[in-house]
Amino acid sequence: MKKQILKYNLLLLVQYAIGAVSPIIFMPMILHRVGEKEFGVFSVLLSWSILASLIVLYAFQLTGPVALSEAKTADEERSVIKQILFAKCILFFCLLILLAIFFSFWGVDRVSSAFILLLIIPLSSIFNNPWFFQYRSDFRTNLYINLASALSSASLIIFYLSKSVDNSQKFLLPLIFSINYIVLGLGSFYCLIKRLEIKSILFFLVDIKANMAHAFNMLPSNFALFFSQVIAVSYAISGPIFVDYFSGPEEAGKYSILEKIVAPIISAGLLTFTASYPKLVEVFQDKRTYRNIILLCVFSYLSIMVSITVFYFFFENEINFFIFRNYQNKFLFRVFLVTLFVSFPGAILTSHYVLSNRPYKMIGFNLLRFFLILFTSLLLVTKLGSAAWVIGLALSNIPVLIFFADMLAQLRRVK
Repeated sequence: MKKQILKYNLLLLVQYAIGAVSPIIFMPMILHRVGEKEFGVFSVLLSWSILASLIVLYAFQLTGPVALSEAKTADEERSVIKQILFAKCILFFCLLILLAIFFSFWGVDRVSSAFILLLIIPLSSIFNNPWFFQYRSDFRTNLYINLASALSSASLIIFYLSKSVDNSQKFLLPLIFSINYIVLGLGSFYCLIKRLEIKSILFFLVDIKANMAHAFNMLPSNFALFFSQVIAVSYAISGPIFVDYFSGPEEAGKYSILEKIVAPIISAGLLTFTASYPKLVEVFQDKRTYRNIILLCVFSYLSIMVSITVFYFFFENEINFFIFRNYQNKFLFRVFLVTLFVSFPGAILTSHYVLSNRPYKMIGFNLLRFFLILFTSLLLVTKLGSAAWVIGLALSNIPVLIFFADMLAQLRRVK
């Protein structure tokens, strides 16, 4: 079991290196090119677009593997995939109605770049199904798709940085933020069709009424988890929006660039958990094995975070100068580092409640986290600026750690 997890972990490590190194290297360059204010504006738009894509995802990345595990034949697997795709299309149509109302009041000409982000990223979410390949332990396919995405993004960024961009080329900046979603969506959908041996796109039109009915039936059963995910992602990515509102786009730009660097680091720490998730689904009833895998994930995460923190303090001046071209944001970076050590339980708890069929449990502590972040941020924003939101994020993980400790204690009591 450990060898299998190690193998998947190594594949995910390569995938992470491909997907994360690019933004860590290139995002500071884009920041220097456009300035902190413009970078902050686009980061706010990106936050809204990710929230919009959450409507389309509807937590299927968590419930999809569970539904597939209940399928007994290849035909049943295809039916589950088809129903999830139909459900996503229904949700995207609902999102289009909301966007049409929004743009009718705001005016498309004023938010052309926002339109690109808000429309392309949720549309890509319909077709992006990495959870299917994780369920099948096909991490190699996810690796290839992420490689294509990273190369596309890096190529566009290099082109953008090497040219003098005039007003007619300003569409490149929002496209840079969304190109990886496009490639991930198209690549994932193509590979999904190949793996399921679907020979014609007409397959999705067979029994369309029955599949639409099943898709509609899926939505209420996923609502509790979806609502919890909305709350969780809202406080996770609303930092640029909050900072922009209280401190302006320049501070939002500083916050956003660090967020884009820290997020891949957290993802790196969770690689073992991501690699282990199919195994956790499989051994869920064997509580001792299940608990041991979770403890392995925690140990792996904390080991990576300690290594990253030591590396940062050895090269603190160099890192800050590379990102900001100055040494004035060390405090903000250090506060972000604190969040690294308390960010692991959320993903593990979410999967645990999904597997134990108790998604409603997530709603309570996610609401508690959300209010803790808001209260702390509003209390400290006048004195600490963008760091207030980061401190709120760190403090909001205290109840999550308590829930996580209780979960481990319950698993230990089960023989």
